[in-house]
Amino acid sequence: MAAVATPDYDAVLRDALAAVKECVTGEAEAAGFTFVKEDQAIRIYKKDNHVGALTLVRAECVFEGVTAQQYAEFLNNNELRMDCDGTKVGGKLMASTVVEALDANTQVIRRAFAMPTMITNRDAVLVHRLVTEPSDEGASVYWSVSKSVEHAAAPIAKGFERMSIHVLGFRVEPLATGCRVTYVNCTDPSGWLPTAVVNSQVASGPLFLKVHERFVAGLPK
Repeated sequence: MAAVATPDYDAVLRDALAAVKECVTGEAEAAGFTFVKEDQAIRIYKKDNHVGALTLVRAECVFEGVTAQQYAEFLNNNELRMDCDGTKVGGKLMASTVVEALDANTQVIRRAFAMPTMITNRDAVLVHRLVTEPSDEGASVYWSVSKSVEHAAAPIAKGFERMSIHVLGFRVEPLATGCRVTYVNCTDPSGWLPTAVVNSQVASGPLFLKVHERFVAGLPK
């Protein structure tokens, strides 16, 4: 087996942040997105053929009673993500393992996802970073960005298809009574998936945001 070269993580993450910013800038429909639906106060949009035939999903919502800092810190906490999204509590996340901690806000993570019966489970190895920037009003805006990488310590496991994450990120902006969250995702699931499963992820995949809102709101302050 060929050796896995160590990526230039800073370069990968610069590109990932730029891609996420491009996808969340401006009003969704003006940026070429098509409105899909509004569900649980989450507005969901899509842009077909963003990377090849892959669909880019964008979702927007407001978290009441959850500050931007609280949600950003949750997104950067691997253990809390498992507590919220794990299969033990009805989610799809089977495992989320830090393969390499690069600094306090940057990790290489392997995430494994449970798929419906008769469909091969998926995993992904990604480099993740939480970035804090000042807004025009002087408050902090948080960016949680991820992109697929290869890592020698995380080869493809038996029984899994390896997904490829092209664009994945959150913009978290402070509001007077909570925060505004914009989420984008363009992922190649790899291997075969039924069309119904793929389409359902466009329409309902972002609904996890409401699960996150309830979970973070219930954490000790």
